[in-house]
Formats: sequence, C-alpha cells, structure tokens
Amino acid sequence: MIVTAKTVSGVVRLTYRVDGKIVGTARLVSTTIGDIFVNKPQQRKGYGKAILEDMIQRGGRFAIAVSEGGRRLLIGRGFTERQPGYFYLGSR
Repeated sequence: MIVTAKTVSGVVRLTYRVDGKIVGTARLVSTTIGDIFVNKPQQRKGYGKAILEDMIQRGGRFAIAVSEGGRRLLIGRGFTERQPGYFYLGSR
C-alpha cells in the first residue's frame, strides 16, 4: 500500500493507494485518529485494519468512531470506549 500525507494546520490527511487506486483515507490530529474511510469495493479486505495500524504507528492513541463498523475496528485493535464514540488505546 502506498501512502501519501498532506499536513495543513496540524491536521495530517492520508491517502492510501493499491495499484494506483485509492482504497482509503484517514486523518490524524495530534494523537487523535479520525475519519478512517475505506472505499466500498475495498471493504472487508483488511485495508481498514492496515490503515488503523499505520495511524497508531504515527502516534494515534485516541479515536472517534461514527459508525458501528468503526467501533468494531477500534475495539478489535484494543481500543476502549471512554464515552459513546470516543476511544483510547491502552489502559487508563
């Protein structure tokens, strides 16, 4: 997977490509992961997990989930729901 990143005003917007086609995007603000999106035809192929892992490697420790799929993705990786839709990685 090829990743391109663009930073504007402290917000890192990432685009993930496979064979030249965009499979997903994500956003990182400081240590907060947001807006992980995987194109519909590419879903259920592990791209969401790969994007989440990349975001963690970039320092993501907190996350916001706006869908049930996002919630499952975060919980499956070990994030804990702090309050509805807000998650953190690690024990607190």
